[in-house]
Amino acid sequence: MRGAEKTGLVGPFAEGDAPSGTRAERVALALFLVVLAVSLGFMVHPWFEPVRDASIYVSTARSLLAGDGYSYLGVPFITRPPGFALLLAPVLALFGTSWSVLNLYVSLFGAVAVVLFFLWLRPRLGWSPALATALLLWFNPGFRRLSNEIMSDVPGLAAVLACLLVERWASRAPSWRREVVLGLAIGLALSLRSLSALLLPAIVLSRLALGGVYGRKPWRVERERLATLGALLLATLAVTLPWAVRDRAVRPAPPMDQVAVYSYASGMWHQDFGDPDSPRLTWRGFLDRVPKRGHEIADGLGSRMRDGIPYARAKVVKLRPGAGAVAALLLLGLTYSLLRYRTAA
Repeated sequence: MRGAEKTGLVGPFAEGDAPSGTRAERVALALFLVVLAVSLGFMVHPWFEPVRDASIYVSTARSLLAGDGYSYLGVPFITRPPGFALLLAPVLALFGTSWSVLNLYVSLFGAVAVVLFFLWLRPRLGWSPALATALLLWFNPGFRRLSNEIMSDVPGLAAVLACLLVERWASRAPSWRREVVLGLAIGLALSLRSLSALLLPAIVLSRLALGGVYGRKPWRVERERLATLGALLLATLAVTLPWAVRDRAVRPAPPMDQVAVYSYASGMWHQDFGDPDSPRLTWRGFLDRVPKRGHEIADGLGSRMRDGIPYARAKVVKLRPGAGAVAALLLLGLTYSLLRYRTAA
């Protein structure tokens, strides 16, 4: 952390002070971009991956183009935010339902995500390890599969990484104006993936733990700094609240028979995913899901996403030999990174 040596700080503050690139780094980065561009010609396939959610995204984008609003089979769609359908709409308008073009479109977001990943890692690792890690992500089998599916996962990843970089920029010279930019970025990321909401608590907790824009001592909040937090939250709400009001106003009568999950809330907290009026899960029922999901997560982490078959399509998922140990090692590494750097990432 060379930036930390100059500033005496840790975390995103020091990472913002990374030295400018050398000639070797600029050449390597140019070659890296060439590799990304050339490899797209070999790794983007021209067929549609039969994923149910992908067909829903295409259908809702077509509804937007037809003037029917954000709807699916004639019913207002509230399960997911509209950002990815809005991104698909102009491509469908220009090229029609061309799977090769749509897959290339998603893969371009993957290329952007990999470049942003490099930019995030560079100040901490140095440019050469960061570049090698970004290349590993680019050629990872799971990432390649996701980059050829018309899903919001890869564009959502690019949006989250962009938000982390904006947060680093905002933390470098704290002001309510920069917080507004960060809040707008998080709001846009939320329009792609609802899971991006985790950025807000992650950023706030990181800043509290580091002192950050909230005070000079960890976990201390100075009153004059609360305005920056307010600006961050209000800017995020300015993007997300109107759509939440829309969803509330047009919510179709349950249960839903067009989609498996009525909303994220019904999927998380109700016995019937498609019916928010169904009985709520007890804590026991909720915790009963943990072993199965934990098993799947451990296998995905431990196999480094080697498997080309997503869990949603696999009937049985078995923890492969050694996958549990690798997953435990990775989780230990994440825990160490959290305690060492205390960054939002």
